[in-house]
Amino acid sequence: MKIARTVDLTYANAPGPHLAVWFQGCRLRCPGCINKQFQGYGHEYPHTHTVRQLLGNEVGEAANLARRGVVLTGGEPLDQSTTELLELCRGIKRAGLGLTIYTGWTRAEIAADRWLCRLFALADLMICGPYQQDNEEPCQPLCGSGNQELLLLSGFYGYAELLKMPAGEILISADGSITTGTGL
Repeated sequence: MKIARTVDLTYANAPGPHLAVWFQGCRLRCPGCINKQFQGYGHEYPHTHTVRQLLGNEVGEAANLARRGVVLTGGEPLDQSTTELLELCRGIKRAGLGLTIYTGWTRAEIAADRWLCRLFALADLMICGPYQQDNEEPCQPLCGSGNQELLLLSGFYGYAELLKMPAGEILISADGSITTGTGL
């Protein structure tokens, strides 16, 4: 799996403390995307991880550090190998963690795919739909534009929790690189 960055503590991408995994590569390339640096498939971020590495290192550490869950974002998580993505999601759930997925795919596109539709049974929260910079007034928390859908798929998170989240965050890593959370 191509990983652009992991952040072991974020509060602006899902309710409570979470591990966030930004995947590298996105074929949608939405104009105005907040994570444009993660769209390319080249060697910008040459970090490749196996599912076993992600589950053993980052996800295992998240469970040990009492993180509430894992956020998969990008780039585009659904551009990864479907088999590996589903295996990663199953491992996150086995660890007892919540699962939030940000995707540019619509709910209908996911439902129509015989493999990816399984994400609905694994994820607790999904933000679906391509970012539209001409439609920037989000009508739901965590959404970047008004066309995006917020799907609460289980009872793991409540809508009231989403309303109490910070509007955004700026994370600066040890190497000086900056990552923004939602809402900025």
